[in-house]
Amino acid sequence: MKAAPFAYVRPGTVADVVAELSRDGSKVIAGGQSLVPVLAMRLGRPAQLVDINAVPELRKLSRDNGSLRVGATVRQRQLQREEIAAPVPLVRLALPWVGHREIRSRGTVCGSIAHADPSAELPAVAACLEATMVLTGAGGRWLPPTSSPVRCRR
Repeated sequence: MKAAPFAYVRPGTVADVVAELSRDGSKVIAGGQSLVPVLAMRLGRPAQLVDINAVPELRKLSRDNGSLRVGATVRQRQLQREEIAAPVPLVRLALPWVGHREIRSRGTVCGSIAHADPSAELPAVAACLEATMVLTGAGGRWLPPTSSPVRCRR
C-alpha cells in the first residue's frame, strides 16, 4: 500500500517547526521508523509532515548537571555508541534490544518514546529512569511535574 498524499516541509529552526505544527493535520517526522509504516498502511493520514531533521539544536546530545540530554533527532545508534551515555548504563543495555542495527541507525530516541508502544524498550527505560521530557509548542516550553507514575527498583 502507499501513503495518502500529504504536504512536506523541512523547517530549519524550532520556531519554524512550532509554526508548521500549529497547522491542522500536521505531524512530526524525524526517523520515521514508526510513522512510515502507519502512513503506508493508511492508518494515519496527516495533511502535512514536518521534517525536523534540519534543526541543528535538535541533534544535540549532552550532559548537564548529571543529566543526559537527548535532542529530538538523536538516533538510537548514536546514543548506543557515544561515550557520553556511559554514565547511564540502562540506556546502553537496552538499546541493542531495539529492533535491529538498521532501525537503530535511523530511529530516534525521542520518537520511540513519543510513539509510546507498550512493547518498546525506550519508553520503559525512560519510565525507569524517571526521565523528564521538555516539550516546545505554540504556548512555549513545557516541563511536566517531576513525579513519575512508574517506579522501578534500583
